[in-house]
Amino acid sequence: MNIPSEHIELALKLWNYHKIDKPFDQADLIIGLGSYDLKTAMHCAELLKRGVAPLLIFTGSKGNWTNGKWDKSEAEVFRDCAIEYGANPEQILIEPDSTNIGENLAFAKKALKDHDIKSTLIVTKPNTLRRAIATAEIQWPEIEHSADCVNVEMENQVVDGHCLEDLINEMVGDIQRIVEYPKKGFQSEQYMPEDIKQAYQNLIDLGYDKHIMM
Repeated sequence: MNIPSEHIELALKLWNYHKIDKPFDQADLIIGLGSYDLKTAMHCAELLKRGVAPLLIFTGSKGNWTNGKWDKSEAEVFRDCAIEYGANPEQILIEPDSTNIGENLAFAKKALKDHDIKSTLIVTKPNTLRRAIATAEIQWPEIEHSADCVNVEMENQVVDGHCLEDLINEMVGDIQRIVEYPKKGFQSEQYMPEDIKQAYQNLIDLGYDKHIMM
């Protein structure tokens, strides 16, 4: 699909809003959120090799975007990818049962209950960073959280099986979740400027509503 430049401009507003990477230089734990994007696993491997944290946990079963993509859970696929990129398998745990960001964080917390974790570095797609931090503040509020992602521009976030149109739909749906989930106690409240609200509504009006909750 050839996406008009006006749509791209609106989508970039959402991209920049979602992308709030503010990583700690050091943390007790790296949490790699499973998804369709293996760049996250590679970035986790690099962080682990650099000694940013002594331990890494990958989380995720299968979600909206990975059903049928692999014959393993997202966590297992990410672990295998990280090891291929040189990460020490003895430093990697997996949590292969979670199916959304809330479960990613809650199940990771449960898996690490016997470890002395005071800070995490959550690594995910650039367009999922804000939701990840907002979720961590509810699911694991007693410790400090930061966020990081691979450094990539929006149009280079496209991966096999997930085109730019899919990405825009995903970002629109995540704006809706940022608005609605605090009301359900799933995420912390996030400030949203008026221009982001307007871009969100404009994109829905343009038909980017495939990830909207009904």
